[in-house]
Amino acid sequence: MYCKILFKISISLLLVVAAFGGSEFLGCSVPVFRYALERWPADHYIAEIEYSSELLPEAKSAAQLLEKYADDNNQTLCNLQVTLKQVEGLDKPKVTLRVPRQSRIPGNA
Repeated sequence: MYCKILFKISISLLLVVAAFGGSEFLGCSVPVFRYALERWPADHYIAEIEYSSELLPEAKSAAQLLEKYADDNNQTLCNLQVTLKQVEGLDKPKVTLRVPRQSRIPGNA
């Protein structure tokens, strides 16, 4: 009689340990945030450069440097899109950095 009770308790304890203690071996070892950082592309910020007539050489070289590191078929170090826009009536060039569209954050960065 004592052996049957001890056997039932042992089996119950074994099942509890197997159910709760062994479950950590079934899960993935890679955290979700790491998986996302390594496999999902980053959203692109948008740098909009507005100018009225001709860009000065310093401003032109800065814009070319931004364009060099901007997105080129996802082969870059920078998640940036650069657009040059000619606008009448500006005294000096203006750079606006917009947050990625997918973030749905209103306003500029």
